[in-house]
Amino acid sequence: MQIQVSSQVEIEALLRKCSYLMPMIQKLQVDVPEAFNSMPPEDDRMIGTMLNSPHWPVAIEPSLIVNTEEQKMIRADNIISSLLYGKMKGIKFLDFGCGQGHVAYRMAALGADLSIAYDSQEQWHTIPSHDRLVLTTDLAVVQGNAPYNKILIYDVLDHSDTPMSLLRIASELLGPGGKIHLRCHPWCSRHGGHLYRYLNRAYAHLFLSDQACNILSEGQSPKTKVKLPLASYAVAIKSAGLSIVGAPEIIRERVEPFFQSQYGVVIQKHWGKHPNAVDMMGIQFIDYTLKK
Repeated sequence: MQIQVSSQVEIEALLRKCSYLMPMIQKLQVDVPEAFNSMPPEDDRMIGTMLNSPHWPVAIEPSLIVNTEEQKMIRADNIISSLLYGKMKGIKFLDFGCGQGHVAYRMAALGADLSIAYDSQEQWHTIPSHDRLVLTTDLAVVQGNAPYNKILIYDVLDHSDTPMSLLRIASELLGPGGKIHLRCHPWCSRHGGHLYRYLNRAYAHLFLSDQACNILSEGQSPKTKVKLPLASYAVAIKSAGLSIVGAPEIIRERVEPFFQSQYGVVIQKHWGKHPNAVDMMGIQFIDYTLKK
């Protein structure tokens, strides 16, 4: 069954028609994963058609999606200049949940005395060697080099099964007068499901089941579904024995009108009648500076 969607009004009408959202959706413009073949309900095809419509807003402008090594190094420098500013000499730096390790490499290249990139999986095969850079999957190595002056936790907390425990460990690694620079990427944001490389549609993850999101994101979906970002992160930070320095920086984006109805499918599904649901959806990132 194919449904032609020619306008945003028709998208809204189809959303109202759906009595529920079934778990599977065909992966758009890519080979269909095996798991989709066994579950082709009509509602899924309807939602899939809507998500594939050019009238559905994108999650991220395609030009902003980072792919090349050059782009990743530029992004690392931008993270350093916006979150890790200040002198480098004499600094011991830890990127806790470093991904591919670009920020830690650039910190070493910019003069940090020691820069450690830690992640649970080795992903840094493209990073050049440096005599002040350590790339490791061994937490004991991280602990053995503590304490640190600066710790970066960048888009990691929301992917952890145990975010409070993660912050407690970071707190234990922090030296006197040191700071933790925490970027949170709440699940309720327009690209919070990390589907945009596979399905670049705003809030698509809010319409789909966990199973579908996991397939579409190839396992990169956040583990923690943060729907009330400021309150949720404040609890985690306090439980770790940390305090917030100054006011957090909140990066917001406008939520398009057809997502905003208080009777909308997404809002009813995740927030019920919460009066600030649209405000929560508009929060894309929150940057915190933390201290003991």
